[in-house]
Amino acid sequence: MVDLADLKAPSVQRSLERVQSIEPASVVLAKHGQYSFEDAVEPVSRLVSLFRQLPSSSLGHFPQQQLEMIQNLSDSVFSVIQEIKNFDLEAGDNTTRRQNLIAKLDSLYQGVFTQLFPLVAYAVARTADLGRLEIEQQAALQRMRDESQLALAQQQDAQAEIERVLDDVRRVASEQGVTQQAIYFKNEADRYEAQSRSWRRATVTMAVAVGLFGLIALFLPKWTWLAPTNSIELVQYTLAKVLMFSVLVFMLIFCSRNFLANRHNEAVNRHRQNALLTYKVLVDAGSNGEARDIILNHAASAIYKLHETGFTRSSESSGGSSASVIEMLPKASMPVSLG
Repeated sequence: MVDLADLKAPSVQRSLERVQSIEPASVVLAKHGQYSFEDAVEPVSRLVSLFRQLPSSSLGHFPQQQLEMIQNLSDSVFSVIQEIKNFDLEAGDNTTRRQNLIAKLDSLYQGVFTQLFPLVAYAVARTADLGRLEIEQQAALQRMRDESQLALAQQQDAQAEIERVLDDVRRVASEQGVTQQAIYFKNEADRYEAQSRSWRRATVTMAVAVGLFGLIALFLPKWTWLAPTNSIELVQYTLAKVLMFSVLVFMLIFCSRNFLANRHNEAVNRHRQNALLTYKVLVDAGSNGEARDIILNHAASAIYKLHETGFTRSSESSGGSSASVIEMLPKASMPVSLG
């Protein structure tokens, strides 16, 4: 390594730093008016930027010949810039001298670049912070590990979510085996509801008819051409009125009973539909198998028990209760003890 202290003054480092510290805008010399060096700012900026790419800390690694070349180039550029800054307007031929200085700056760049480029490349490679590169590499590897762990965690969360959804689908599918049967009770309830509307209209119509007939019957004796003249006509007149009134009353009772029967059957089927839709919640609420069996027993009794239809009274129903049959099933499945 060359000791910079052995070089002749000014040292290479001083010459280099002197050029690097030049501000390109300082060569404008606006006070010279039309002879100012505004056109020199750009070439000076290029030269100074080139020298600034050569760090002074790398000079100790260059041999003597390259150091002398750096010093000569630095002094040459600095000398031209000083000539510009010391430009004397009283020396005469200002235009020619000004153009020559600017042209000298332009011509210097090619030679300086050709000679400094290998040294700049070597200095940049020499001063590269290998430790920093290693740290950045380790940081990049750590980021990759973190991202891979994050992706793995997200994949595991997604898999857990998929499994949860599949469990829900399986549970819903298993429940559908029972709850989907509620649609039959719903359809029956809707059918009975529609029929009850029709029977309600018929009942109202028959009630109006009975009322009108009773009102008309009050005024029939006032009509002389309908009034009976003897006992035989009186009997016939009375029997006709009773017969017509009986038919109307019978139709009124018939329509009202059908209306009530359809309303009753609608309520029964709605109850069965709700029982099928909610039985799963009741079963899940059971703490043990015995409690669940009791809940299922009552649910089955509510669904399948023979309810009153509205046409007959419960005392006239000849069918047995389904609940009693269901209650007998566990007992029948038990082994008989021969004592």
